[in-house]
Amino acid sequence: MANDENKYRDTSPADGNGSPANRWDMSVSTEVQQPAPEPEHRDNDIPAGSPAPVANYPIWITILATLGVFIVAMVIGQLTVLFTKHDGESVNGFPLFLRTAITFGITIGFAWWMGRRNGTLPRRPLSFSLKKTNPTLILWGLALIILTTMVLEPLLDLFPREYIERVNSNIGSGGWAMLTTIIAIPILEEVLFRGIIQQELTAGYGRIKGVLMAAAIFGVMHMNPPQAINAFFIGIILGYLYIRSGSLVPAITIHAINNAIAFLLLQLVGNGLALSKDLFRSGTLYWIVYAICCVLLLLAGWKLLRELNKLDKTDV
Repeated sequence: MANDENKYRDTSPADGNGSPANRWDMSVSTEVQQPAPEPEHRDNDIPAGSPAPVANYPIWITILATLGVFIVAMVIGQLTVLFTKHDGESVNGFPLFLRTAITFGITIGFAWWMGRRNGTLPRRPLSFSLKKTNPTLILWGLALIILTTMVLEPLLDLFPREYIERVNSNIGSGGWAMLTTIIAIPILEEVLFRGIIQQELTAGYGRIKGVLMAAAIFGVMHMNPPQAINAFFIGIILGYLYIRSGSLVPAITIHAINNAIAFLLLQLVGNGLALSKDLFRSGTLYWIVYAICCVLLLLAGWKLLRELNKLDKTDV
């Protein structure tokens, strides 16, 4: 029996109190290794307008830094044009294209790097999918921009004519000016303001605030009061189209068509472009049409904001 008792006797070393040490310590044998926590998001799984990931810096600091780089890039682009053009050469044409490419190239590169470093942009945040391009949505956006332009016309007409002439003189004419205005600017502006800036703002503040804030930045960066007001409202429409379609193609297409119309009208009539009210022989008829456009624009704006708000609630 003694041998049996020794078989079950605890042979672990005794602690200071004379009791066997670790007799009741089962932590080593029973501890369960917890798996490493999953990351909150994967780079490629962040949809436009999704809740904001944990960022290294507040989003508004990232946006301000991007705008600061945009201004510096504009200066660099302008200086490049001044140093590369020949005596008496106009700023239009190829120098205009070069200035635009430098300004947006530097800004987009910085915004992309900052967003990735800050964790507020996925690895591939931009979508140019043609499958998501709905022709009906593009036609709806074009109609809404025409309504917006007509409704804003009396307000914009209050500004001195020199503001419009300044815009027209910066556009110029020729193949390079057409390429810059109709192709380069729509693509580069939509990538920066909708694809990067709006995506960061909607991720942090929701879709409605994100679209409005990105449109306001889009307008201010035009640095011309009439153009800024028009760009703000057009930016809202383009921002909605980007969220609704999930692709930059509809916004780029409408932006390009809008710029093409303005460019062609400028080439045909110059600074003597007539207002829409000049097309009506009767002032009464014009104001009736204007009132109808205001009502239609208000209804469309209400529907737009309601859909954005509904999308925000589905994310909660």
